[in-house]
Amino acid sequence: MMSQKMTENKQMTKMCFAEQVAAGLKNAIGGNSEVLIQNVRKNNGVVLTGVSIFSKDRNMSPTIYLEGSYEQYLEGEDMEEIVKELHACYTENCPENAFDTDFFIDYELVRERIAYRLVNREKNADFLKEVPFIPYLDMAIIFFCKIEHEELGSGMIQIRNEHMRLWGAEKERLFYDAERNMRRLCPELICTIQELLESAGDEQEIPEDMLREAGESGKLQMLVITNSGKSYGAAVILYEGVLDGLSERMQSSLAILPSSVHEMIVLPVKNEEEAAAFCGMVREINETQVETEEVLTDSVYFYDKHMHVLTISNKKIDECVPKAL
Repeated sequence: MMSQKMTENKQMTKMCFAEQVAAGLKNAIGGNSEVLIQNVRKNNGVVLTGVSIFSKDRNMSPTIYLEGSYEQYLEGEDMEEIVKELHACYTENCPENAFDTDFFIDYELVRERIAYRLVNREKNADFLKEVPFIPYLDMAIIFFCKIEHEELGSGMIQIRNEHMRLWGAEKERLFYDAERNMRRLCPELICTIQELLESAGDEQEIPEDMLREAGESGKLQMLVITNSGKSYGAAVILYEGVLDGLSERMQSSLAILPSSVHEMIVLPVKNEEEAAAFCGMVREINETQVETEEVLTDSVYFYDKHMHVLTISNKKIDECVPKAL
């Protein structure tokens, strides 16, 4: 019987599934609520299907992504049970109070909340057409507004080209203000691998192969750089003085290995050739152990302690560090 149900379930496409979920949620919530199906583009071109529920007395709703629920359905779980679980998720996470967005019209009210993150430039080429960004090596610096909600906690609003037109602002202004804000909004966290493992426990997401191979090559002299929230913490390498300070601390030039968009691993090296030796390892781990949405880049970076310059190992680049903006 279960096998027959699984076969029937697997004949339903994800969009048909989303439509049935939306209808079920609308019926469960009742009233004048509107349930919208949305395809949401995430980092590196990943597109997720979600539902958002809106009503007259609320101007925001968490997006509930359906990929996990769809997999459960394909494995034979009943649609009624899935809708019940998603309704409970909505009830638990939907804020009771409306969120005041009037401040977002005035850049002077936004500027103290502007922050940045690093993403892969090539993998996000289409997305970067819609948002202000600054090229950085083979990556891109993009901007967001960090917000705090009394019920939902911390969140972010992605800054898009239409916001720039509304404010009459340039991306250089965004970068200037974000630089002033980052250490306050997203303080850096620099720690040893052991300290990270002890604090993260089962939530530690740096691939084990990267930890093992980097540790063996670097004689365990490696540090992790991220931010206090451990979210898009790779951008900490942009903070003024961070790479200089790490180079002084290790008394060496540095190999910088991007383990994901959330953190970098730093190792002492004598020269660029030693740094470049990690390229194959980073590429393989990105392909086999890191979620597509979490990948930053396959590149390994070299920080020269004498020149105080960060480059892509064994590659010539034209882009400079945008500290002069």
